[in-house]
Amino acid sequence: FVESIKILNGRYYNLKGHQLRMLETQKHFYGQSHFIDLRKYINIPENFKKGLLKCRIEYDTNICNVALTPYSIRTIRNVKLVVDNAVNYRFKSVERSKLDELFAQRGHCDEIIIIKNAMVTDAYFYNVVFEKNGKYYTPALPLLKGTQRQILLDKQILIPTEIRVIDIKNYQRIHFINALTKLGQCTISVSNVTY
Repeated sequence: FVESIKILNGRYYNLKGHQLRMLETQKHFYGQSHFIDLRKYINIPENFKKGLLKCRIEYDTNICNVALTPYSIRTIRNVKLVVDNAVNYRFKSVERSKLDELFAQRGHCDEIIIIKNAMVTDAYFYNVVFEKNGKYYTPALPLLKGTQRQILLDKQILIPTEIRVIDIKNYQRIHFINALTKLGQCTISVSNVTY
């Protein structure tokens, strides 16, 4: 399994959220979980203390690998809707072959939004947020409960709701969020969605 943690100018973000998700994953797959203090595993070299980094932590019952890489916010200009009524990505895993298959269907588009049983779920690497009249809505049933999504839910910035494919046109913008991409950093107009 994997967690991707934001490090900005030498400071890491939302370790509590990542650790809670790790505990839930370990309990589900191994029948038990134990708290792993991620701070002990994140060593930021001096030459990595400026800018935005992704800290990728692979784990099972223990930490298997830690890697730091520079990260830049993607530019997404257009999105293709892809349908898969059986897709399941409840736990953040290094095994993403099903998601890779769906992403390969994007054609000329930069990103996909996955539709399951006529409902909007997530994008390939992101949770999605739909904006309408200054309010922000996120699918009530995402494929993966992202850590950034949870922060925004806890702050009552996002309103969880069922978003059907036919509802997309009723919104103005789509925001793509993940642990390293904040609300408002990566957005498109709903007119840039290919059905």
